[in-house]
Amino acid sequence: MNEKSSGSLLIILSVMLLALYAVIDLLLTSGNIFSRLSLMVMIPSALIGMVSRRTGVVLFLVSCGYVDLLKRLLVVDGQISKLDLYYVLGIPPVTLAAILLSTLAGAFSGTVKIRSRQWTWLFLAIGMMSLTIIAQVRESGWGLGELLPALANSAFYTTIVFIVPVLFPTTDDVLKLLRKVLLFYVPVALYGVYQQWHGFQDFEIAYLLTGLSIEIKQLIYGEVRAFSTLNSPTALGAVSMILAVLCGVLTQLRTPKGRPYLGRAVGLLLFIVFVAGWLASTSRSAAVILVMGAGGWWCFRSGTRTFMAYTASGTMMLMLMVFADAILDHLRDASLVVYDMFGSNQFGEQLTRLGTFTERLQGFSNLLKNPDFLTAFGYGGDRGTDPSDPLYNHDLLSNLIVKFGIVPVGFGLMIAIWVAIWLHRNLLQIGDRQVRSMAAACMGIVVGMIGSSLLSGSLLTVFPDNVFFWVLVAWVLVGLKARDVTEGKSGAKFAPQRTAAMSAFARFGLEHHSEHLQESVR
Repeated sequence: MNEKSSGSLLIILSVMLLALYAVIDLLLTSGNIFSRLSLMVMIPSALIGMVSRRTGVVLFLVSCGYVDLLKRLLVVDGQISKLDLYYVLGIPPVTLAAILLSTLAGAFSGTVKIRSRQWTWLFLAIGMMSLTIIAQVRESGWGLGELLPALANSAFYTTIVFIVPVLFPTTDDVLKLLRKVLLFYVPVALYGVYQQWHGFQDFEIAYLLTGLSIEIKQLIYGEVRAFSTLNSPTALGAVSMILAVLCGVLTQLRTPKGRPYLGRAVGLLLFIVFVAGWLASTSRSAAVILVMGAGGWWCFRSGTRTFMAYTASGTMMLMLMVFADAILDHLRDASLVVYDMFGSNQFGEQLTRLGTFTERLQGFSNLLKNPDFLTAFGYGGDRGTDPSDPLYNHDLLSNLIVKFGIVPVGFGLMIAIWVAIWLHRNLLQIGDRQVRSMAAACMGIVVGMIGSSLLSGSLLTVFPDNVFFWVLVAWVLVGLKARDVTEGKSGAKFAPQRTAAMSAFARFGLEHHSEHLQESVR
């Protein structure tokens, strides 16, 4: 007991000394005060990630929602240097790196238990980072100025699929973490609504005028598309829709004591808040996340509905490509009709603007009709970005094919299909309805984010949308792990019964899964 008290006293004393040093440093040191403040936040966040991994994960997810606001505040104290930006934007990746190092150290010392499959996720994450480096080198060369941001802001977050299942091994752990994230992100949605209603604040306008954000275009065109504490309307719209779906999920799932993780009244209120945040962003393509997320939550719990959902989505995407020219011919007339109905003010015009889909439809049309689009290994990063370029595109699939070509994209697509089949096959084997419901909801949102990316730009390169993508994938893996633990403890008692739904999905290329289920029933 005395040792524990001495340890606590030492931690408190250390924090007090660090706080005193921070105050003196902020008052007496020259340079941007918010830059120095960011450094003072980064160091304790990393230390917390090393000492208390689960608390570090919460801090990491919260920092992803507010770090861009801190970046904007840099203009309040004068000029901004690149080092200042590194201090601010480095908070989330440095915190995550500390958590990762601490988790690995715990695994090697025996204090953290890691299963063999979880090591596989880590190696796959490393593989993804390697592919990102290769893609970035192809696009912009070997410069560290391009490679490091690509790793820190995108590829490094794939390690979440290793960290989260290790530190939050049960469904209850995941749902409690989700409840905290929802509450911490309420101000993000509310500030987006405030921003859309009242316009940008002076310090935000000053930041946009620095040219450090592409959102300077809003000042050029006299628009207001809210981005709240995040870096773009796209980020705000996607995050709001993700959290709106998860509000519904938490109201339906129950704690071990039988109480819902989120009361229905509170869940409905939070759902309205996040939908309002999405509307404030005027990011129309983010609606796909809500539709496919909610639809996937229902569909992915059944093999038949899963098969039908993917068949319907694939058919609709193919029809969109085939009839892209016909849709383009009528899009202008449709835009005028919608504008007459809803576009009497700037917000309504932004929310219902259909003209931005022209570039995406043109990309879909070119995929089928323009032979210059289809090359074996693409044109690199220089083509397809200029509106005057015949290969110009504004959707994920066209962009990947123009940059990298059919061979790499086709290979990546086959891997993605294999991974999706593996995930769905294992998801359908989860016997516990609550665990399967959580995994199905997360999988639905993941598919929704991919669908939204296909209709607009890639969300996997937009921070913090990419963070939420990998967190959701990690939560699906937690559900699969819970299935393994349950089956290991109780044997065939919790094995799912063979149903017509699973049989239908098994016919979708999963015959060996059907055989496994038959053995389980026997």
